Amino acid sequence: MKTVYLVGCIKRDIIRWVQKNSNGNSKDLSEWFCGMTHVSDSAVLDGILKAKGLSDVCYRKWFANEVMAAQEIVGFFGKNGMKIKQTKGTARPDARFVYVFKNEQNIADEIVGLLS
Repeated sequence: MKTVYLVGCIKRDIIRWVQKNSNGNSKDLSEWFCGMTHVSDSAVLDGILKAKGLSDVCYRKWFANEVMAAQEIVGFFGKNGMKIKQTKGTARPDARFVYVFKNEQNIADEIVGLLS
């Protein structure tokens, strides 16, 4: 039951965050990207993005506690218009973080590569 509650809370938080950071139509999720990662340290991720010249990317991540919960969240947003980066095979067993970023600079592949 805890996982169901957590998934719902994360979905609502992502929706609020996307609405706050959207230009214009906050219901249009097509300019947003969603995925899963095992990278837990935001400072490390910030450093990688800065080194790649991507420090102004609008992104955030959430701890989903379980891989299945993260998959459910990513699937939900994929069905509702967010772009999802498909990976080969199954998710890493430690990919318990969900990330969302705005693809303003068309750099999705580079960011997803850093988070994989």
